[in-house]
Amino acid sequence: MVRVWLTQKYDHVSQILLWTGHNRCSDGETERVRVIRTAVRFTFPQELEALLFYNGFTIIREYGDWNLEPLSADSPSIIVVCRKRE
Repeated sequence: MVRVWLTQKYDHVSQILLWTGHNRCSDGETERVRVIRTAVRFTFPQELEALLFYNGFTIIREYGDWNLEPLSADSPSIIVVCRKRE
């Protein structure tokens, strides 16, 4: 028998999402529990733009996924092509 569950907590100040995954496996005689913790920091598009600008980069193109679809509110990723300013 396998039981899996996840918990998550988002810290709005640090913009970090903490995921905790629990896997409990039992064969009737022994039981194993595995806990996996993951911290993910989200960067908002405006924040990324400012970070790039203040570090000397110009954004050439932005995409919302690896198929080069436009960046939108539903995009799974933020992919930015940029150039170092001279």
